[in-house]
Amino acid sequence: MRPRDEQKQSRIYESAINLINELGFDGASVAKIAQQAEVSPATIYCYFENKQDMLNKLFLSLCEELGGRFLTLLSNDEQVQEGLRKVWYDLYHHAQESPAHFRFLEQFCNCPMIHQVSQDQAQNYFAPVNRLYEQGRTNAIIKPMANEVLDAHFFFPLIQLLKLQFNQRILLTPERLKQSYRASWDAIKAT
Repeated sequence: MRPRDEQKQSRIYESAINLINELGFDGASVAKIAQQAEVSPATIYCYFENKQDMLNKLFLSLCEELGGRFLTLLSNDEQVQEGLRKVWYDLYHHAQESPAHFRFLEQFCNCPMIHQVSQDQAQNYFAPVNRLYEQGRTNAIIKPMANEVLDAHFFFPLIQLLKLQFNQRILLTPERLKQSYRASWDAIKAT
């Protein structure tokens, strides 16, 4: 068996991201992804079982990349509020640097194509954030809510603002970002 070509796989992933962002999941066929990646459709099936397998692996790859950013950003003894502030702003910067990746992740997180296994694996990449949540709950720094509820109050408003900015409906100035961060922190901090 021939060894996998990492550049080929990367082209397949980038083509899938671009076509899904442009055409949606149904419109981005394996044939179209292969054509844009300049590979044959058969090549895609050498790397992946099917389209769903490719998209789940792509999702995990992007989660690993984002989680890796958070891991290098945070020290082991990071204070809860400062650590969450760093992650919040880094999520903003990552979305600005890689808007196509951000759009794909945002779409795929809400898509029935994602396997439960992929969702569970993706959570492992965000362990640094989950540790901050746990430390914050234990020390009564943040409200005693489930991680998913904390995410909804802390990160989801930023995600919504980023979508509005990408659709040119608002401009996230430094002052608006600061206000938005404060509102997100206030939503989860213990009173």
